[in-house]
Amino acid sequence: MLKKFFVYVVVFVVSLPVLGFSASEQAQKAMGMLKSTDTRVRRQGASNLAGMRSREAVPALIEALDDEDFGVRATAADALGNLRDKSAVEPLIDLLKDDNDSVKMSAVVALGFIRDKKAVEPVIDLLESSESEGVKISAAQVLGVLGGSEAIEPLIDILSMEGQPRIKAQAIRSVGRLGAKDGAGPLAEIAENEKESIRLRSYAVEALGEINTAKSEDTLENLLKDDDEGLRIKAASSLGKLGNDKGLDIAIEGVSSSDLQIRREAVLALTNIGVNNEEVKEALLKAGEDEDSRLKRRVDYAIQLLGIVIEEEKTEEKE
Repeated sequence: MLKKFFVYVVVFVVSLPVLGFSASEQAQKAMGMLKSTDTRVRRQGASNLAGMRSREAVPALIEALDDEDFGVRATAADALGNLRDKSAVEPLIDLLKDDNDSVKMSAVVALGFIRDKKAVEPVIDLLESSESEGVKISAAQVLGVLGGSEAIEPLIDILSMEGQPRIKAQAIRSVGRLGAKDGAGPLAEIAENEKESIRLRSYAVEALGEINTAKSEDTLENLLKDDDEGLRIKAASSLGKLGNDKGLDIAIEGVSSSDLQIRREAVLALTNIGVNNEEVKEALLKAGEDEDSRLKRRVDYAIQLLGIVIEEEKTEEKE
């Protein structure tokens, strides 16, 4: 399974038995499990420590990164990422050279959680050298979090790759997250390329909304006339993020779409555009009548954020 860093978040559930044991005693017990000759016990020990978030376990978990079992190594890396302890950075960087791709992905994700700039160059090296799709995706995701000017060029290089759409998709999102102005041109090419998948074009449109350049605005304005309704709405939404309201009519029109996802995106676009007028108010009130609870929540948020006043209907008292 591919480890997702921003798309999927790993949640560690703490479930310590209520038997009078202190957290420290539980941590000591789990650390003892890391010494077991049974692989399953060592994996469970690392997993338990991840849930406890016990910093006293950091040295034991770092030692577990050298375990003979790849599952123990991966789980220990996950735990260290959850603990976010800087002392684990160098050992995790060393783990990027592991023979097992799952271990490499765990190490990359952990470094992303810790967010130490020392990890940028090693993760770039991994992105460029690995032949594993999963590893490349994880590395591209984490570079979008770690940042640094040196991360931009390797990510932009991926945008011109042929094939490998999943890696390309993540690079697009990371370039947008970094607000990399040099990425506006390559992203525009993807967004306007009708031979690209709608998914990749949509990601590029969203990324352009994070990069405030004239190229971004010109491209997004052109896409307001695209044949694809969803792409038009996303372009309107991204323009709104850039302070441009030229997609307002597109967003208002989208509220009446027969496609639920389009209606949701249209309300989000109206929120991003930020205009409060009678047309927007009527569109949001109409959207609020929808049966979809997620759409209703978006409408409520938009009304609150835009400061739209909803007058309560007055009823005449019967005499």
